[in-house]
Amino acid sequence: MIENSARKLTDRFVKKHIVEVSDAEICQYGLEVILSTGVNFLNVILIGFLLGKTGTAFCYFLVLATVRTQTGGYHADTYCKCELLYVVVYLLLLLCSCQFEKIVINPVIYALALIINTLFIGRNAPVTKKEISDEQKRRGKKRAVAGCLIWNGMSLGILHYYPTEALMIGDSLLAVSLFMVIGKGGEKKDEK
Repeated sequence: MIENSARKLTDRFVKKHIVEVSDAEICQYGLEVILSTGVNFLNVILIGFLLGKTGTAFCYFLVLATVRTQTGGYHADTYCKCELLYVVVYLLLLLCSCQFEKIVINPVIYALALIINTLFIGRNAPVTKKEISDEQKRRGKKRAVAGCLIWNGMSLGILHYYPTEALMIGDSLLAVSLFMVIGKGGEKKDEK
């Protein structure tokens, strides 16, 4: 669906001379990414709204949109699988966040967990199958760590007032790390 829509839009852009024929493939890929991101956003926001947890949906989307784009990691091989995984992970993290909210969380221990996770991300980012320059790796790593630090601060800042949203931020950062681990496993399989 996403590929077909992107292809049709790209063909229309080429016919109207908005995009050069030589750039059609790049345009189509860009449209696929935009459409896929839009579908993921709408799915999660709709589910969050229906469950009365719109704030957690925004936190999840924004963390993944800002940090995961810099860290890389596992990518589904189809857009349908990507969208399904995106929603399933959100629902699992929402369940965890709501359960953890019931526990009295020591902010110092929570802050340490966030820092450890940030150190892991900083050490291992970016995880990618394609070759990138050392400069691109350094930039990706810096952006990932900066994003983590900003989200860590926000999570700790709202923990007392909005515990479910704060925990969703932390859980989403943990999910980013897990996607990185799974992605690294995929890299090792590809090397064999």
